[in-house]
Amino acid sequence: MYCANAFKYLSTGHAYNNTFIVISSSTLQELFDLAANKRINIEEYADSDKSVYWSIVNELDNAVWSVPTTTA
Repeated sequence: MYCANAFKYLSTGHAYNNTFIVISSSTLQELFDLAANKRINIEEYADSDKSVYWSIVNELDNAVWSVPTTTA
C-alpha cells in the first residue's frame, strides 16, 4: 500500500529502515487482495502515464483511510 497513515504524504527523501509493519485487519486484507496483481507500482507506468498512477494512488489512499480503525 502506498501509505496507510492518513495525511502522511510522500516518503520520498526520507530514510527507509528495514522495519516492516504487520497488520491483522481482515478489512484491510480484503483491500490488499483486491489490489493483488494490479498495476499499482510507479515503475509499471511510463512517464507519459504518471497521472494515471497518481490517480490510482489517490484512490487507494482514500480506500485505506476509509477503513475503520476501531472495532465495536
